[in-house]
Amino acid sequence: MTLKRGTWAVILAGVVLLGATAPALAQEDWDYHYDLSLSAVGIGKEGFILPSYAVGEQKAYTKDSLFASLSTGGGASFQVRRAKWAVGLEVLSVGYDYTSKTGVKVDADQLLAELVTSWRFGSSFELLLGTRYSKLSSDVVYPGTPAPYKRPGDAEWADAFVGGRLVVPAGDRVKFTLRGDVGGFGLASDMVYHAQAKVAFRLADAASLAVGYRYWDWDFENHKGKQKVMYDMTLAGPTLDLVFHF
Repeated sequence: MTLKRGTWAVILAGVVLLGATAPALAQEDWDYHYDLSLSAVGIGKEGFILPSYAVGEQKAYTKDSLFASLSTGGGASFQVRRAKWAVGLEVLSVGYDYTSKTGVKVDADQLLAELVTSWRFGSSFELLLGTRYSKLSSDVVYPGTPAPYKRPGDAEWADAFVGGRLVVPAGDRVKFTLRGDVGGFGLASDMVYHAQAKVAFRLADAASLAVGYRYWDWDFENHKGKQKVMYDMTLAGPTLDLVFHF
């Protein structure tokens, strides 16, 4: 069997690529490394929840700015790293309540679960691919006559996302991290944006403390069932992470 010139060109390109990357791979740390993080987050909110909008209800807008008042949330994450790749799982729960300018009262809880894989290019930049599951549980109470009435605004969905993470060390004990990703693409959310910035201080070989800021923005609409839900909300706030290294 005689190979065509195009086939030989592909083989040659593969050999050249392998030869170019082999020295870098040989210098990688091939041991497994594990990070367990316990997180606390302050949550500001801006946007609206609209349950049962098919029957003509009004949108329950927040009346304050994103930074006017903070609710609280918390969670944990676990990451496995080896050489250039890593896999991470994070679970975060946030809760908040507010009253709109028109007197609509909202009490909401949101569970977030994220699975992300990464591949590092060079020494600092990582490509991220993953999925983020969201479960929204909310009660929206409308003022009415003779008595207020409540509409549940519940939904759950998962958004695929793509993004990048830049990790820049500053000496042996300090590390800066910037991350951004975008997802949804009309498959679940119309769009969802997430950004994070933090600085980590190495307390010891086995522990770090990180402070930072996180931002999420959802544009989601649930068309399933009799009760539709619109969720156009921005959540953001400061974070504090205690990280254990294994």
